[in-house]
Amino acid sequence: MNHKGFLVGMGIAATALLGAGFLLEPVSAVQDNKPRFYVLNVKRVFDAHPGFKAAGDELKADVQKKEDELRGLQNAVAAKQKEGARFKNAEDRAPIEKEINDLQFRFTKMQRQYREEMAKAEAEIVSKVYAQMSTVVAEWAKQNGAYLVLRIDEPTADMPEDARVMTQMSKQVIYHHANLDLTDIVINEVKTQPVANRAGK
Repeated sequence: MNHKGFLVGMGIAATALLGAGFLLEPVSAVQDNKPRFYVLNVKRVFDAHPGFKAAGDELKADVQKKEDELRGLQNAVAAKQKEGARFKNAEDRAPIEKEINDLQFRFTKMQRQYREEMAKAEAEIVSKVYAQMSTVVAEWAKQNGAYLVLRIDEPTADMPEDARVMTQMSKQVIYHHANLDLTDIVINEVKTQPVANRAGK
C-alpha cells in the first residue's frame, strides 16, 4: 500500500470537508433538537404496499400460464422423439427429426421471450412502488428537517440460513434507536397511494 498516497488522499479529503463547512453548520445551528438521521425498512414497505402484492400475484399467474405453454412444447418434443424412435431408417426419421428441431427452436425462442417479458414486468412493478415510496420519504424528510434516511434490511424467518447471514452482515446500519425508524410512517402513507398496476393493464 502506498502510505504516502493514502495520507495525501486523506489530507485532500479533510481539506475539502473543512473548506466546505456547510455539512457541519446545519447540525450545530439546529435549535429544536430533532433527530436528523432516520432509517427505513424497504422490504416491509413493499410488503405492505396495496398494489405490490396484487401486481405480484398477477405476474405469478402470467408466469404459470407461460410455463404451461412451454411444458406443452416439451411434451410435444418428447412425443415426437418417441415416435421417431420406432423408425430405424434415418430417411424415415428425417421428417420427424425436422419437426423435433422446429419444436425445440420454438421452445428456446419462447423461453427467451418469456424471460425477458417477466424480467421487464417485475422491474416495472418494483420501480413504480420504489418511486412512490421515495416520494413519500422525500416529502416527509423536507417537512421534518431530516438530512438523511438510510435503508435497513432485516433478515426474515423465510430466508435460507446463508441469505439471513448475508443480509445481517450487509446492513448499512448496525444499530439505531427505535424512534429513528420511519417504516410505519411510510407504510401508512403508501397505503393511500394508487395501486401500482402494470403497463397496459
